[in-house]
Amino acid sequence: MVVVTSRKENFAMDVDTGKGTLVGDSAKDRGGSGNYPAPFDLVCSGFACCLNTNARKVLLEKQIAYDKVITKVDGDRCDNKVEYQYSIEIIAPKATEEQRAACVAEAFKRSGIRKVLSSEVSFKQV
Repeated sequence: MVVVTSRKENFAMDVDTGKGTLVGDSAKDRGGSGNYPAPFDLVCSGFACCLNTNARKVLLEKQIAYDKVITKVDGDRCDNKVEYQYSIEIIAPKATEEQRAACVAEAFKRSGIRKVLSSEVSFKQV
């Protein structure tokens, strides 16, 4: 379970994931300092991490040597909906464009966070 503890500065908080601690903050336009990731940034970060991991797993399975995988995610919140924009850049000098495209498609398909973000959710207070 993630545990979040408030800090004294405007809406900043320590986020303990059980595997490490990071600092979060409310967005500047919502009263925070803007010095740390806002909650929605953390959601996008989770999706980007998942895409990155899955892309590298696919590359390993297909035995495609790569130098680096860079994933980018942003989200547009409008009218009670969210549209996530993502990109996966695979730096693999010997891979063809078709191989890269197939890896990107497979990484997206496998993404557990994408599945969670796309599913119906419910909330239960404990």
